[in-house]
Amino acid sequence: MASEILTSTDIRENLVTTAIKFLSNPNVQRCTMESKERFLRSKGLTDAEILRAIEKCGEVLDVPSFASEMMLFHHSRRSWFRERIVPLIVYGGFIYGCYWFYKNCIRHVLFVEPPKRKTSVECMDEVRKSLDVMNASISSLRGELQASVKQTAMRTQLDSLKDDIASVKGIMLNRNQFPALKTRTEPPSIPA
Repeated sequence: MASEILTSTDIRENLVTTAIKFLSNPNVQRCTMESKERFLRSKGLTDAEILRAIEKCGEVLDVPSFASEMMLFHHSRRSWFRERIVPLIVYGGFIYGCYWFYKNCIRHVLFVEPPKRKTSVECMDEVRKSLDVMNASISSLRGELQASVKQTAMRTQLDSLKDDIASVKGIMLNRNQFPALKTRTEPPSIPA
């Protein structure tokens, strides 16, 4: 047993302090003691050096500081946010980008959109506009019709006037209307 216990000169203090730093690391503290010892042995520490580092690390860890616990809690909240929320944001952004690309680019190429249905207000406005156009065209047609009626009335009056003039002229120029010329029985002579 005396051969197993090493004196303080045989223990390498620089390796023990490095092992203490390693064991006091918060990430390493989560691991099992067996895995910690296995790692330290793989780095070339003896069992005595590992025990001494564990004892000194136990003294350091016996008085946990509140700040280190808060850092661990804060770190765990940050890692929870990184692990759960950030992928949701990234995937959500990617899905929205795909949806936007489909909506604005692909859908117009693949599908023909039916014409949009108009609301009743838009339909009523169109009906009012078409009625206004029809009223304007009807009033212009009414004016043209009245002008053409006046022209036809004047033509019929002129035609009837021409017929009256022709009948009066025919009556006046009729031979039966004028007295017959006297036939002279005496030869013509120069009046004295």
